[in-house]
Amino acid sequence: MRTMFRQILQLFKGTDPLRETLEMFASMIDDGEWMYQKVLDIHGSELLPSSIEAELFARDRQINAKEREIRRRLVEYLSINEKPDVSSCLILMSVSKDAERVGDYIKNMYDICLEMEGVKREVLDLDEKGRALRLRCLPLFQSVRQAFMTSDRALAETTLEVAMNLSRDAEIHVWTVAARDELSSKEAVARALSARHVKRIARHLGNIVTAVIQPVDWMNYSDEPHPQDAEMPPKRQGLDEEEEE
Repeated sequence: MRTMFRQILQLFKGTDPLRETLEMFASMIDDGEWMYQKVLDIHGSELLPSSIEAELFARDRQINAKEREIRRRLVEYLSINEKPDVSSCLILMSVSKDAERVGDYIKNMYDICLEMEGVKREVLDLDEKGRALRLRCLPLFQSVRQAFMTSDRALAETTLEVAMNLSRDAEIHVWTVAARDELSSKEAVARALSARHVKRIARHLGNIVTAVIQPVDWMNYSDEPHPQDAEMPPKRQGLDEEEEE
């Protein structure tokens, strides 16, 4: 059954506890954007990665705490209401997990910079394609936030396309780097992992906007037609198809 996301969004906005929960989720996206910008700041500058560690990890702990609070509030809502909107809760639980995973991958990007401290400019910042991929990912945060919070289907579809294209290009770059014999093992691993983390961040952000486009049971499966739109039921293969770390 297709669930009308706009109706779900109105339910959240119309009830104080649910509205607060929705706003908490939006702040998780904002926190992720802040973390991502911080990591970008230590690329291409003389800032030491260790100079942002305390702030970065504190913000990630805030994201984790918000995800736990969202789960708690949704379980409470489901428990005390005679006719709760289960679909709404499933959607918000799913997308809040994606937002939490974004923070984890940003920390992984930070770890690369920390490992390459002292030589990161040469290893990472001279990788022009990798730098371009990292910069392409930044605008996704606000596009995802706006599309989700306003139930803007057109923006969600455009944002999802951008996320999928970025994910594809980042994966191509991983293997392009791996084929370069002139790079040392450490240099190749650093560049490849940086691109892979960009891919994973883009995919999790893309997963969030599938809530606007897809019915609940097809969230995260945006690269295939829904059975109602195809002659044959497609094989399930998710946008976020890789096994989580």
